[in-house]
Amino acid sequence: MSSDSFAAATDAARHEFIDNLNAMATGSYLREEDREFWEAPYPTTVVDEAAEILHRLISGVRADPTGEVVLQVISAHDALRALSDRHAGAVYEDEEVTDFRALVTVLCEEVGADARQVLDDLDRIIEQE
Repeated sequence: MSSDSFAAATDAARHEFIDNLNAMATGSYLREEDREFWEAPYPTTVVDEAAEILHRLISGVRADPTGEVVLQVISAHDALRALSDRHAGAVYEDEEVTDFRALVTVLCEEVGADARQVLDDLDRIIEQE
C-alpha cells in the first residue's frame, strides 16, 4: 500500500468518525416521522470540537511519526472522553471508541508505528480509569 493510500485510509476513518457524530447530533439517521419528539444528545458544535481533536492527533502524528505516538493517542482519547463527559457521556460511547481505535490503527499503519502496541498502551490507560 502506498503512503497516499495509507493517508487516504486515515482520512476516511476520520471522516467516518465525524460523520457518525454529526448524524447523532442532527438526527439525520432518523426518518422524518421519527424526529417529532427526538432531541439531539449534543449540539453540532460538539462535532466541530471532536473534529479538531482528531485533526490535532493526525497532524501531530504525521508531523513527528518517530515521536511518542501513544502519548498523542492517549491525549486525543482523554480529550474525546472529556468532551463526552461535558455532554452526559453521549459523544464518546462504545461505537465511537471502536471508530477511534480503527482510526488509530490506520494512522499507525500510515506512519509505520506499531498499532498493536499503541492500542495495548491505550487499553492499559483505560483500564486504570
